[in-house]
Amino acid sequence: MTSVDEIMTRNPVCAGEDDLLTNARSLVRKYKFRVIPVVDDGGKLVGVVSRRDILQVTSTRANLTVKAIMNTNPVFALPGEDTYAVAKKFVETGIRQFPVINGEADRKVIGIISSKDTLKAFLGQDNGIAPRRGKEIVKKIMVTDVIYCEQDDELSKVWPMMYDTGITGLPVVEQKKNKKGVKRNDVVGMITQLDIIKHGAFRLLRESGRTRSSTVRKIMRTSPITIAPDKSTGEAAELMLKHNIVRLPVVDDRKGLVGIITVEDVLRAYAG
Repeated sequence: MTSVDEIMTRNPVCAGEDDLLTNARSLVRKYKFRVIPVVDDGGKLVGVVSRRDILQVTSTRANLTVKAIMNTNPVFALPGEDTYAVAKKFVETGIRQFPVINGEADRKVIGIISSKDTLKAFLGQDNGIAPRRGKEIVKKIMVTDVIYCEQDDELSKVWPMMYDTGITGLPVVEQKKNKKGVKRNDVVGMITQLDIIKHGAFRLLRESGRTRSSTVRKIMRTSPITIAPDKSTGEAAELMLKHNIVRLPVVDDRKGLVGIITVEDVLRAYAG
């Protein structure tokens, strides 16, 4: 069985507890980590800061240090833990990256592991269990109550929606009607927190004080990667890893939105 030590990323970038938040924000933008381990002078884990929390701090509070907002009781993994144990942690906490420490006594940060690292390990396992669980149908594990946005929604509306729900990416839909007048939401794109940050819209949203902002249409990614409800969780996992994404809109044969499946949903199926 695959262990954390075999799949983790070694020597991850860390922040010091006395570093300025502006430095931590630069690390998040450069390396696209979801969490940054925070260490003391001896390399011991003392907390983590999340991308979500860092990005909520405006430049007017640039003198704050990492210590001011870090989580001092972080979830972590140990190098000897197996993929099933770690997958359950990802599912239970909803956190998609953990620091890996050498032991609970020393707490030296030796790596970082993501939910996608774990998913990739499951796909590579040939123990008879993971392949069988990978045949479960998407329709059985997808979420049908989907939070979405539309192309003309302003980013000033979409960003708080993401922050308040903890959802980092939303399907973009276009409402249409069939011949009988029944409405459906066709998936025409995806938008994520990173898309907003990358286009510089986040800074304007947080610091300009303007009442209007750019719309989803201007920065969304068109031609979104989707999956049909009758496909397998194994196929969903392969799509996520191939395209480096953590969620897939589930669509019918006319591209109408019927659900969404996340990396946690797939890990839950694999880990049992």
